[in-house]
Amino acid sequence: MVIKIDGKIKEKKEEVLKGIEAEEKILEYLIQQNRPYNATDLAANLRVIKKVEVIRCLNHLFENQKVLMKSFGKQQIYCCLQSKEITESPEELQKIQIELTKGKEELKSLKDQNGSLEIQLIKLRNEPTSTQLSIVKESLTQQVKELEEKIINLKTHSSTSNPETETKLLQEPKPNQTINELNSNLEKYKSLYQERKKIAKQVIKTVTENIEDEEIRNSFEISIGIESDEPELIKLIELNGLENHKVEKLGSSGSRKRSFSTHLR
Repeated sequence: MVIKIDGKIKEKKEEVLKGIEAEEKILEYLIQQNRPYNATDLAANLRVIKKVEVIRCLNHLFENQKVLMKSFGKQQIYCCLQSKEITESPEELQKIQIELTKGKEELKSLKDQNGSLEIQLIKLRNEPTSTQLSIVKESLTQQVKELEEKIINLKTHSSTSNPETETKLLQEPKPNQTINELNSNLEKYKSLYQERKKIAKQVIKTVTENIEDEEIRNSFEISIGIESDEPELIKLIELNGLENHKVEKLGSSGSRKRSFSTHLR
């Protein structure tokens, strides 16, 4: 302790406690803090009791069952006796629990806010500083200038390009080539149509053979929505000059009808 006497600053030694006074001081401190301590921490915190005296007082208090002691290796930890009686009422305990839950929610909210602020801080640190803005501006200005020059060059090149080359790139296929490709596709789809038609007729024949009721058997194709695609085939024949092509009728029209070829896709 530092005191001032006759205008002079002098250090006054603190009074060292011993015996019963030291025991009472230690016990009072343990009850007030209500947490475990070892002898070294108590001596450092109290200051007015030497470590040797603290050890002696703690052992005496433990022998008189005024404090609790637990050994961890060579170290002894002391704490005050805990009351076995619950002094708080159920209402007070419920109130404490509500406050604890509220505190946990507030803590979680603050942690989330802190995380968000840390992310913003990192972004701000990655942004250019005030002294770097002029350098960044010059760099962006140069990039804009280079892009504008590229645009001008592209426009100039486009206006002076060879018209014959552009016409060749956009040239459509030759008529003869287009007709050959269409004819090839037509033959392909005709073969697929005939193949599927044959399969469908066989399936319908197999099914109707097992239907005993004649009325149901005769209206089977209508009931499953199969209709004749004769008009489409006639049009196709006329376009291809196949007047002698024989058209076979698969069925008549009915409710919920759709073309035979579409039905079999």
